[in-house]
Amino acid sequence: MRLTALDSRRTCLLALCVLGPLLAWMGVLDGLSEQSVDSALLATGAAYASARGINALVSVMQGTEVHAVMLTVAAGEVLDPINDLIERISTLFLFALGSLALQKTLLLLAAERAFNLLLTVAAIVSAITLLQPRRNGVATNLVLRLFLVTLFLRFALGVSALASGWIDAAFLAERDKRQRAAMEHFRGELAALESADPDQTGQGWLQRLRNSVSPAEVRARLSALEARVDDFAASAMTLAMSLLLKSIVLPLAFLYAVLAGSRALLKGPPQPR
Repeated sequence: MRLTALDSRRTCLLALCVLGPLLAWMGVLDGLSEQSVDSALLATGAAYASARGINALVSVMQGTEVHAVMLTVAAGEVLDPINDLIERISTLFLFALGSLALQKTLLLLAAERAFNLLLTVAAIVSAITLLQPRRNGVATNLVLRLFLVTLFLRFALGVSALASGWIDAAFLAERDKRQRAAMEHFRGELAALESADPDQTGQGWLQRLRNSVSPAEVRARLSALEARVDDFAASAMTLAMSLLLKSIVLPLAFLYAVLAGSRALLKGPPQPR
């Protein structure tokens, strides 16, 4: 039977038998998907480092207050929510980092030479089976199932990483940059407040600030910092949700889509005409 007489499902399967091993040995998809995951790892790592830096600053500022009871209470009301929030945000960032690191490891494993050889053998056997004029339905279904499982394991994660990277670049990357910049700006504000009048060694940051400016100015600075907490919380939470979306939700969604497509190809194995 000529190829032009085959039904659409059979034609699609034969195309996969040719393109699958070809793409596997060329490694183009592997390189692009690894670049996408590496870029996400760098961005998530930077966000995590920023969060831990803020956490360290807040911990230092909380641990050095022994003077000016009323001002210390006011400072605690500002710093405690920041510390609680940043610890939770850091955990979310860590989940995103772990997911991306796992994806990178699986991508490297899927690109191994042994996997390419296995896919090539499965593709050849499947193509021969599909081109037979008379086929055993059960045997054909088993061969195709093994081939599609191998193809799925070889490419599914790479395709999902590329798709997630495309959505990130098209819709999320610029906004995430702004959120990270907002976090860094807030970190800078904390650092500036903590290092107020560094010549006064041996004193807590609030006491040093109190010695440098009037109590009214101290309260004004604390109020300004408190007003910035809401903006910081919104930026940090938005960034955390975006990173979780890119590192966990979208890859799983695309993996499911690829799996659904593979199952559709297996429904009703092609029968000889």
